[in-house]
Amino acid sequence: MARWLSLLAALRVAQTYAGSSQLQEELPDDFCSSEEDCRLELRQLRAKRLADDEAPTCAPLENHGSFSSAKVGIGTPPQEFKLVADTGSDNLIVQSCLCKESGACPEDYGTCFRGTGRSSTFAIQDQEQLHSFVMSFGSGDILVVKASDEATVGTAKTFMNNSLLLMVKQALKIRGPFEGILGLGRPHKDRPDATPGFLKLAGIHRFSMCFNDAGPGVLGLNIPRFTPGLQSVGTMHWGLDFRGIGVGSGDVRLNMCQNKTPGMDSACGMIPDSGTTLITGPKDDIAKLFDGICDLWPRCKEMHTALASEFRQMRRRPGRRGQRFRRIRSMLEAGKPLPEMVEVEEHEGDAPVGLADKDMITGDAELPQGVSKASTMVLLMKHCYTWLGNSSDLNGELPPLSFHVAGTAGYQETLVLEPNSYVFMSTAPIAHQVVEHLMGYLPIEVVTVTQENVCMPAFSPLRYNTLKNGPIWIMGTPLFYSYQVQHDREPEPPTMHFVKGGCTSCVDGKEEPTTKLLQRKVAQGMRTLTHDPVVKDINPDLPL
Repeated sequence: MARWLSLLAALRVAQTYAGSSQLQEELPDDFCSSEEDCRLELRQLRAKRLADDEAPTCAPLENHGSFSSAKVGIGTPPQEFKLVADTGSDNLIVQSCLCKESGACPEDYGTCFRGTGRSSTFAIQDQEQLHSFVMSFGSGDILVVKASDEATVGTAKTFMNNSLLLMVKQALKIRGPFEGILGLGRPHKDRPDATPGFLKLAGIHRFSMCFNDAGPGVLGLNIPRFTPGLQSVGTMHWGLDFRGIGVGSGDVRLNMCQNKTPGMDSACGMIPDSGTTLITGPKDDIAKLFDGICDLWPRCKEMHTALASEFRQMRRRPGRRGQRFRRIRSMLEAGKPLPEMVEVEEHEGDAPVGLADKDMITGDAELPQGVSKASTMVLLMKHCYTWLGNSSDLNGELPPLSFHVAGTAGYQETLVLEPNSYVFMSTAPIAHQVVEHLMGYLPIEVVTVTQENVCMPAFSPLRYNTLKNGPIWIMGTPLFYSYQVQHDREPEPPTMHFVKGGCTSCVDGKEEPTTKLLQRKVAQGMRTLTHDPVVKDINPDLPL
């Protein structure tokens, strides 16, 4: 502890910020000829500054695969950082160089902020008694210190008066670049003592977010007012009344989010969260969803029937399980059943070929009674690298999904995700077992492991049950790739709106239409997940 206190003491600076005069309106002596003229000119000046503050602007969102970051300038002159654009948190947090120099932050976290000697507007209040505190996130904890400095996003600028949080130590489960967080969370007017974020201090009431597959997304600030909007059901998060999922173009509704009891505001809730890679929800409901997808996906439905037949044959002829598991592996790789007369090369004994797939089906190495439709879907996704060929387009394969949401006033919207949006392409180690003949006649089994493309449904189980809003789903990045998600912080409760039709581009702080080249790239198919997905571990005891 003493070591950390000495390190924190190194943050002390001699500069002080002359913010009191800079934050006040000042007029030169000859600005107006009379007191009344002066009041009028002052009102006009303030109106002009207010108009300038509310001028629309934007910042590009760099695509990192599992998350997107916004370019943020901090200090004078500005030091530029790529901060995670996160609608699930509130504050502006940046990695301090103290964290890196002490070894608490790894080198691959990227650029760090240095205030002392680098920024003329940097300051820390109460330098004799530096106050640090711990902040908890789903990926771990960080130790931060409050500081003050200017921050710029697009052309929007504000002074973070004792509201810039410097990360000086971390225990995060994050690999790769992480320079900090630009919090865009729900405003909390009932918590006046909370550390304000960039949006509040910059006076930004409305913003939007959307991601692009093959280029930067867009964080829009001071966007025009929108109607109608869905009023946030959540009091802690940007939250909606979630009324279930429909599968296919016919919107076949699944049996979930129907049990609203007296005293509840909604049967289920949903948090649109740009900082979460996947879509999370109750484990049993995700299994129901996968069953529903398999029912309306002809390849999966046919494969499920074939797998059931293979397991019946294994129970009838236990001595040939090895051959049957090899047939199952061959069917999954082909993406279709094999005719019964097609023989698969046999090895002596019950060879362990396909054991990994058998374990995925059953959860252990015992012979199962059957295989669920949900497991069939996952197995087909795992082997898409063979049956999909050179294509990465699943929109002609799987059914679309419809997520039904509503606000507190009852206004409803249906958010549709195409298969290319709810399935990722990733890489995974795949074992291949073949027989080679030593010296031309002695058969030996050789196992090789290669990195292959796999398809990964963008869903992950998460237990998050609330008293008022039931089980909570978190709608991560797939939503922001499919919609421009608009937020209005001004009303109470704040509102959200979803605009279908693709993301724009941000050039020099101004939004512009997406280029035709980018549109063609977006239309090519699934996006590739190059980093581990970011999944938030939210305290299930907290309300929506």
